[in-house]
Amino acid sequence: MVACSATAAAVADGAIAGGSGAYQRVAGQFRLTATLDEVYTEPDCTASSPFRAQMIITAGSGVASLS
Repeated sequence: MVACSATAAAVADGAIAGGSGAYQRVAGQFRLTATLDEVYTEPDCTASSPFRAQMIITAGSGVASLS
């Protein structure tokens, strides 16, 4: 079987802006990276071809505080 692959990544900054209950006074910021890797099957080898495999990874870090 022949296969082809694609990968993409996106990085964005986000804000942590409170919530409910015990998280009501939480604030902060973080940076999130999302990476997508896909392996497609022949014959087309396009994003509309069936996946042979797919992996989506999200990772990030930041600072949060409770006021």
